Formats: sequence, C-alpha cells, structure tokens
Amino acid sequence: MVTEIRLAQFGMGMQEGRIVRWLKAEGERVRAGEPILEVESEKALVEIEAPAAGVLIRAIATAEMVIPVGGVLGEMISDADAGNGGPASGRPEPPSGSSRPSSVLVQPVTASAAPSVTQCEPRARRLAKDAGIDLARVTGTGPNGRITEDDIRRAIAAGDHRDVEVVPLQGVRGVIARRMTESLQTMAQLTLHTEADVTALNEQRARQAGDAAPSVTDLIIRATVTALHSHPAVNATIEDGSIRRHRAINLGVATHTDRGLVVPVLKNAAALSVAGIRDRLRELVGEVRAGTAKSAQLEGGTFTVTNLGPFGIDAFTPIIQPPQIAILGVGRIRGRYIRGSAGPEWHEFISLSLTFDHRALDGVPAANFLTAIVGALQTADAPFRPE
Repeated sequence: MVTEIRLAQFGMGMQEGRIVRWLKAEGERVRAGEPILEVESEKALVEIEAPAAGVLIRAIATAEMVIPVGGVLGEMISDADAGNGGPASGRPEPPSGSSRPSSVLVQPVTASAAPSVTQCEPRARRLAKDAGIDLARVTGTGPNGRITEDDIRRAIAAGDHRDVEVVPLQGVRGVIARRMTESLQTMAQLTLHTEADVTALNEQRARQAGDAAPSVTDLIIRATVTALHSHPAVNATIEDGSIRRHRAINLGVATHTDRGLVVPVLKNAAALSVAGIRDRLRELVGEVRAGTAKSAQLEGGTFTVTNLGPFGIDAFTPIIQPPQIAILGVGRIRGRYIRGSAGPEWHEFISLSLTFDHRALDGVPAANFLTAIVGALQTADAPFRPE
C-alpha cells in the first residue's frame, strides 16, 4: 500500500513550508518516526518523520520548493509490501494492484518542459502579482525551470519598478501582519504605563562577574514570573470563548531576527533561577536567530515580555500576542536626580507598559500586577532570590 507523506501544520498561522533537504533517498528503507526530510516554516526548521516503517519510493517535493500545508511531500510503501529482505536497492515500485494516490499537489516535471504559470513558487507568484509582473514573460532559473522569488525580483529591477521595492506580506512578515491585525481587531486592549526605580538592582547586577551577569531582560523576566505567580489571573489565554488560566508559566520573549519578530518561549519559567533564565534564554535566542529553533520552542506561551530599551526606546504600547491576554513592554533605563534626605540623589528608572485584554482582566487587577513587577525590581535582591 502506498502511503503519502504530507506536510502538517506545525505552527500557529503556518500556511506553507520550504523544502530544505531530504535526509533519505528514494529506495532507502526507513523506520517509523525516523526523520526523513527537513522543512522550514516561517518560524522554525522542522524534521518531518516517516509515518510508518517501509521504503521511500518517491520524493515529490524537491529542495527549495514551497509546499502548502497538506501538500504531498513524497510516497512510501510499507515493509510488508517492500519485502522483508535487506536494504532496498534502486527505486521500488508499488506492489501490483495498488494505486497511486489520486491527488498529488506537486508533480515533478521534465528538465525540457517549458516554464508555465504552474511552475512557480507560491511566494514568487504573490510577489509577481503585487508588482504587476506577467509570469509568462519571466524565465525561471529554479529546478526544472521553476520561477523563483529571485527571478521575479530581477524582472522587477529590469522593468519600470526601479524606484519601488515590493515586500510581500508573507513568511514571518505575513505571520506578524496577520496576528497583529487579529490581536487589535478581536481584543479590548488597554495599556497601563509606569516606571520602576532600578538603581539598587543595577548595583546588585554590577557585582556579578563578566558573562555570569544577568541582562536587564533576565531580571525583568524573573520579576515578571514572580508577579505572575502571585497574580495567576494574568497568566491566561482566551481560547474557544473561554478564559484559560494556566498553572505553568510559559514566558514568551519577543526576539528580533533578520527574518522578523520571533517569540521563543521559556517553558515552566517559574522553576528557573536568574542564572537558569539567563542560560536558557541565550540558548533559545541563539537558535531562533540561527533559524534552527523547533516549533515546540515557539508555542504554548502564556505571557510575553518585549524589551525595546536596548534600541533607545523610552516607552511604547505593545500589542498582545493572541491567544494571550497580556504583554509587558520594557523601555530603556534613564537617570535623573530626585530629592533625597540629604539633597539631590541620582537614580535610574525603567519604563514599563502593560497591555491587557479588558475582556479577561479589569483595570485594578492589571494595575496590581504591574505594581508587583515594580516592587520586585525595586527590591534589589528580589529577582536573585529563589522562590
């Protein structure tokens, strides 16, 4: 029996995936659950596993192809149909009497086939549509004459589009656009602004040695986790018309990458010390920026922190990551003199902005939560203490 290997949706909002490489060759025997190819989505690089034990008989999707969710990647036959001998040699044929799958979304074409509209990457097709490019006038340079994004960009540069760069809302940019629009259209969002005196906290941080020193973001995360622990109503999502308050604190950390904004998740953050947060966050950010983060590392967040302080921003209004009900925005640290008992004293302050969904949370509980974060930051050793 022929089994189709299809592209599953392994991330919220995912619509397509780009084939990176096959890990197994046609005719090669595979075990159930064994990785057989790598696919890149808008957010992560994922290994696709064999749905059963058997022999890979056909790799339909080739490297660099962009396949929609549900599309056929390849075909395999079971061990029983392939025979129980040694490793398969050559390319096995399906057993007699079996039929090919009736619907194949991607069909290989011969090298001599002339490029046509159907031989065009989905992303390239959208880019051409946005730029008003006639695909019939474009020569494809991809596998088997397939039209690629680069082909369309060259066509744009060669035409009357030199003064305009067309950036289609797709990939990571498209996901951000859809989710932020959804967030603002479906939630009753309200933002509270305040600041915390972090003079003592910075002095405590300065006493840490070299790379062992936690970042400001690490300390903000620790203070936020402490506040979420005492204000569980904020650690929630709205799903299927219901508010779901989560026991586990899975903290998303907005991270800038060359491909756009990605939010890796610190799972069970309440169990991590400041040092644990520091180490785990560095690891996650490194994987996200390298494009090797797995989908499981980007899902399941119950609250998000986004810090634009390192980019010189004083304060801003963050947008909630659905289905979460709140997000904390962090601005830069600024110093000023305040009146002290013995005269003017120099203090450092950090701005904090809490955006929350008024459907799930009222103003006073939200204010109390934000005040709890401030309290944790203004007690110099609070983020460093174990719970």
